[in-house]
Amino acid sequence: MADKPLFLTRHARNKRRRWNVDINDIQLALQDPEKQAPAMNNRVNYWRRWRGVWLRVTAVEEAQRVVIVTITPRKGPD
Repeated sequence: MADKPLFLTRHARNKRRRWNVDINDIQLALQDPEKQAPAMNNRVNYWRRWRGVWLRVTAVEEAQRVVIVTITPRKGPD
């Protein structure tokens, strides 16, 4: 993913606080995902192992920024 600034939606900011996810963990999932899968509406799910579970970061790349839609710890990639 290009070196664009990250923008977290309100939903993503709330999830980040709830699960205590560091911004560096989000950037690492985007830059070096262990799995990547398309999602609806031009979104992409980036998967990376994190604290014994999988961290799913759903993002959409725009012209000037990368919008983080949601952040979710999961048992495994879907």
